[in-house]
Amino acid sequence: MCFYYSINKGKADTLKKEGVISPKTLEKVHNRVVMNGFERPLAPVISNLNPQDVEYYRWGLVPNTISTTSDADSFLKQYNTLNAKGETAYKSKIYNYPLMHNRCLVMASGFFEWQHTKGRKTPYYISLYDGNLFTFAGIWDSWRDEYNAPQFTFSILTTPANELLAKIHNTKKRMPAILHASMAKEWLNPNLKVKDIKEMIEPIESNALKAHTIKPFLNLNQQQASFESVLEPFTAPDDSKSAGNNQLSINW
Repeated sequence: MCFYYSINKGKADTLKKEGVISPKTLEKVHNRVVMNGFERPLAPVISNLNPQDVEYYRWGLVPNTISTTSDADSFLKQYNTLNAKGETAYKSKIYNYPLMHNRCLVMASGFFEWQHTKGRKTPYYISLYDGNLFTFAGIWDSWRDEYNAPQFTFSILTTPANELLAKIHNTKKRMPAILHASMAKEWLNPNLKVKDIKEMIEPIESNALKAHTIKPFLNLNQQQASFESVLEPFTAPDDSKSAGNNQLSINW
């Protein structure tokens, strides 16, 4: 699962090298310390509609059968579409068409998950080991509101957790589908078949990631959640005895 992630475009060397994004296009990406999916934010994506540019789609996919704002709100109250399960999306009435025809790259520099131990939820921040900007595998759809204006929305695909994320997200044992930079442009290829798509949304290797514990941040207001200090390593005082072993087991 992935309901919160972070964007820092300061280190985008790999994506630029692979031709996923140009320096000029990167200027359109806005840094955001915490992207909270439950706020239904507009987020930077690169879609197969316009693979040379960055556009802003709203997080939380709404199908093209919706035709009014009130219906869209009702749909999102009934269904959580921030994520779509990668293994079964092709069987879904909501996700099948977007998966096969409407794919996008969701820009991110890290994401947040919680470890459950002894009744406590400990937040972790997870990023690529080299700290580079990367892309989640996303799917999008669009609906037209009562003024016939197109509204673009997206979901992030998820996979079973790799070894690292299974230790962190130890209840659901899921993780977002992270694309290697060398595969990102291929995700937008309109000729991909179900077999190709399944092969691309396998969990990324544990040794490609790093993770550390952070302070709880869900109760912060919007301004507080914009501070870079949210991402700083933190160990709760009463965890100090076990923190060393915990950090050694989580940092790869």
